[in-house]
Amino acid sequence: MREVTLIGPPESNGGVGQYTSDFGDAMDQGMRVRRFEVGLNLISHLRLAVAAARDDTDAVHIQFVYSFLGPAGVFSFLFFPLLYILTRAKSKQLVLTLHEVWDESDTDSPPKRLYAQFIHTLLYLCSDEVTFLSENAEESFHRNGWVGETHVVPHGVNRNATRDIDDTRERFGFDEDDVVVSQHGYVNPRKGIETFLQLAEELPEYEFLLAGGPRTEEHEGYFEKLCASAPENVTITGVLDEEGFHAAFNATDIVVLPYENINQSGIFNWCAAYEIPVVANSIPYFNELSSHWDYPITVSLNDMAEGRRVITEIIEGVDYSERCYSEYLSENNMSSVADWFRESCYRTAD
Repeated sequence: MREVTLIGPPESNGGVGQYTSDFGDAMDQGMRVRRFEVGLNLISHLRLAVAAARDDTDAVHIQFVYSFLGPAGVFSFLFFPLLYILTRAKSKQLVLTLHEVWDESDTDSPPKRLYAQFIHTLLYLCSDEVTFLSENAEESFHRNGWVGETHVVPHGVNRNATRDIDDTRERFGFDEDDVVVSQHGYVNPRKGIETFLQLAEELPEYEFLLAGGPRTEEHEGYFEKLCASAPENVTITGVLDEEGFHAAFNATDIVVLPYENINQSGIFNWCAAYEIPVVANSIPYFNELSSHWDYPITVSLNDMAEGRRVITEIIEGVDYSERCYSEYLSENNMSSVADWFRESCYRTAD
C-alpha cells in the first residue's frame, strides 16, 4: 500500500478543511495529514512544500483552493514549482484535487483569462494527477488552461460522522410540530442568502433557520445586513460549534441551497448523509447532480412562485424526500472515493 502525505487547510477554515479530515479518515491508514497556514505567509507555504517532500511517503496529495496560497493563488507560482522539483528528486507522485475552479464570471476580462490560463497550466504541469469534484469544474479548468487528461471523482459522503442529538428543535427555539426550512454553512454573498430570506417572507407558515455566520471579517458587514433584513420567521444562529452544526441538521425538515455559483458543496453532501430533502438553485453543479441522481430537486429559486411551489409540495408529502438517497449514498460514500484513489490514482506511479 502506498503511503501518502495529505495537505489541506485547518478544519476551522471551512468545508475543505473538514473534507481533508474525512478523506484522511476514510483512507484509514498510510496517510499523513499536513495543514496549510492559509493566507499571506509565503515562507510557511514553502516550508510546507519542503516538509511534505521530505516525509517518508510515496505521494503528496493536495486539497486546493486558490486563496489558500495568497490572493488569487499568486503564491502557487512559487509553491508548486518548488514542490514539483522536490517530489521529482524524491521520486514521489504529486496529486491535486481542485475544490473550486474559476468560471466565465471570474474570468470576464482578457487579463483575468490570461492569468487563469497560466495558473491552471502551471497546476497541471506540476502534477501527476489532477482531479475534480464535479464535471462543470473540470470543464472550466480545461476552458481556461493548456491542459491534458484529468479526472472527476465524487465528493464523498461521510455517513459515519452524522450524530443523533436530542432536543434540537428546542435548542433553536422551535416547537416540535414546526416545519423547519434551513440553509447551512458559513455566510457568503455567492450563497444567495437574500433569496433564502425572500422565500421565508413568501412562506410565513414555516420556520426558517439560517444555521451559520461569517467565517471572516470580510463578511461581517454582509451578515449584519442579513440579520437586520430577516423576516420574523427566520432564526439566525451565527457561527456554530461542531455540535451545533450537527444539531441544525437534526432540527431540519428540508434544506434550501440558493447558491449562485459553486463547483462543489460539502453542505449538500451533509444533507445526503442526514437524508434530508434538498431544493437547490438551478446552477450547473446542482443540475449535474440532479441529472444523475434526481437529487437535489433543482429549480430557479429567483422565481419565488416556483420556489414556493416546490418547497410546499415537498413539505405536504409529494414523494421527493427519499428520491435516490440510497443510490446516491452508495455510489458517493467517502470510502468509495478513498478506494478510487488507492486503486486508480496513487498506484499509477508504481
